[in-house]
Amino acid sequence: MFVAGRQDWGIYQRPGALDRMKEEVCTRMDKVHLVDNAGHWVQQEQP
Repeated sequence: MFVAGRQDWGIYQRPGALDRMKEEVCTRMDKVHLVDNAGHWVQQEQP
């Protein structure tokens, strides 16, 4: 599982990079969860 804040600019830096990561690098990653109202520090912004 990949967890990130929906407002984290890092996941949007390169269009398609998250999908490519799932398909080529993390082939066993079955879920992507984007947390609303959170940026880079998910655990601190939405505990």
